[in-house]
Amino acid sequence: MAKHHLLDRDGKSARAVADDLLGLHATSNVTPYLSLFNRIEQFSPDDLTKEIYGTNGLVRVRAMRGTFFIVTRRLRSVIEAATQFSRKKINKSLAHAGISSSEFQRLSRLILKSLSNGPKTLPELKKDLTNTPLRTLDWRRGLRLTRRTNLGVVVHLLLLERRVQSRPEAVSWWDIDWDGYGARTFTRITKVRYELVPPLASAPVGLEEARAKLAALYVKQYGPVSIDDVAWWMDESRPAAEKLLDGFSESVKRVRIQDSSEEFLVHQDDIEALQNAVEDETVTRFLPYEDPYSKGFKLKDRIISPSTSRLVYPTGNAMPTVVLGEKIIGTWNIVGDEKKPRLNVKKLTSVPRGSDEHISKEGRKLADFMFGEDEGEISFIA
Repeated sequence: MAKHHLLDRDGKSARAVADDLLGLHATSNVTPYLSLFNRIEQFSPDDLTKEIYGTNGLVRVRAMRGTFFIVTRRLRSVIEAATQFSRKKINKSLAHAGISSSEFQRLSRLILKSLSNGPKTLPELKKDLTNTPLRTLDWRRGLRLTRRTNLGVVVHLLLLERRVQSRPEAVSWWDIDWDGYGARTFTRITKVRYELVPPLASAPVGLEEARAKLAALYVKQYGPVSIDDVAWWMDESRPAAEKLLDGFSESVKRVRIQDSSEEFLVHQDDIEALQNAVEDETVTRFLPYEDPYSKGFKLKDRIISPSTSRLVYPTGNAMPTVVLGEKIIGTWNIVGDEKKPRLNVKKLTSVPRGSDEHISKEGRKLADFMFGEDEGEISFIA
């Protein structure tokens, strides 16, 4: 939690925290704001909005496991190189969508030409390509079958190829309708514009060098982690993850953690701090959907009881969670009300006596951040 700036909210800035977390989860456009609220004292939503839409200090890219992350320009070249999709995967997606290679190339050229004149939404692209035959497809991805136009599929694959990037409309914080957040609605993205990817600010990094560097950074920033965590983070097999870390055997050490049968990896610079750490059982945080702390590991037994894990990760995605000490002890959601919105806390396990006071105090702080001071109510639900 200290590494994640969750103990003392001691993150220096949005950019610094994004670097320390190797990117902010951004599948939902409000998640990065709530993640930073938990990590930076006196954080303002404007701080992040300016970085994304003003200074361009942070960019939204598809990265680890194909998920959207907001990353700094400093780490962008490493992360993009390490998580690039292979030609084999792209071709497999085309085959599942029923799009030939020639159709993909033709539509790609037209899309890139259109975007060279400025960012566009998917409907705007469709309008610009009026003379191009478009058709609706049943696109199978794993167990999911979605209906997409061939234009939508090609734009998605151009995102994976890093030739196009997406930019959701800017968040207007005080206009967000929070009703249902955490229960059924995780994202407020209603309009996305696509644009050409700007050139890298630094020289490109080779694939193997980038993969090894990202794996080592993950151990450094998230460790102690297991080799299964590394493999999951990198979307690699366990043997491949072991191989990635071979070159860092002097700096990456293997340790045991009490009451765990797993062997864990930790950077040598962190071993003394871990041995001397004093746990704070009272620190409470309300983490958003897919927060890096709740989502950052494959093996989650250290942060949540196995008996309640399925309630927090019902489809693999991390629900908004309540953390007490280092453990996830509950979930939270928002219910709209004619007078005041209500923040509901659902405890999934027993907590020490007096903990409700810490949970309520932190919930009040979150409510003030989301709705405005004294504009929301806090309640515990069964």
